[in-house]
Amino acid sequence: MDNKGETENTGTRNKTRLSPGSTSCDNNLREKKRRSMPKKETGKRRYRCPVSWKRNIAKAKRNCGKEYVSSTGKIVPMREMRAPCESSCRRKCTEKIGHEHRCLMFKKFWEMSSYSRQSAFIGTHVKRIPKKRQVIKENDAASRRTCTLSYTLPLTDNQDVEICKTMFINTLGITDMWVTTALKKVDASEVGTVTPDKRGVHNNRPNKISNDVKMSIKQHRNVPNC
Repeated sequence: MDNKGETENTGTRNKTRLSPGSTSCDNNLREKKRRSMPKKETGKRRYRCPVSWKRNIAKAKRNCGKEYVSSTGKIVPMREMRAPCESSCRRKCTEKIGHEHRCLMFKKFWEMSSYSRQSAFIGTHVKRIPKKRQVIKENDAASRRTCTLSYTLPLTDNQDVEICKTMFINTLGITDMWVTTALKKVDASEVGTVTPDKRGVHNNRPNKISNDVKMSIKQHRNVPNC
């Protein structure tokens, strides 16, 4: 009687495994197929790679003077050395610095590949000199200019040559605004050097997850299931 009951129970279990309209042979084939299918591999964890970010690639190209695509999708052309000052310049800059030396200065400046280093170079070779004289005409207000800017470029390791503003910014392929910004950084520094670039360095991150929330999540994951 026990063997008969066990047989009946086994038959009942086998019947419950069969799907409607299928046979035991079909179910066996499905079971074999399911077991033979390779398991789906779980994806690997993605790690931060800031070097491959688009904005960092554009930043690196911008610091090297190469062509890049801005955040708005605009194509910014590469930096180029512009024409020197006119031959009528009173400082005679074209006689002091030749074309080959200008190309060398342009190449060395953009090979720095660092906005901070480039600004430090500008701050080192642009100096403020007090005005030698001040002329005030009748019925005219006094000039707001309090100093004169002296522009120089290294001719050798120990010798700088004084040139005009046009020759300086055209040789390096920069704008007047960069010179103004570098001088402001020098003024803001206590030691008379260009302060480090702080663009993007701030603590105003409203969407950042606090450390307390992170700790509570870790503790929740360690709680055993009931």
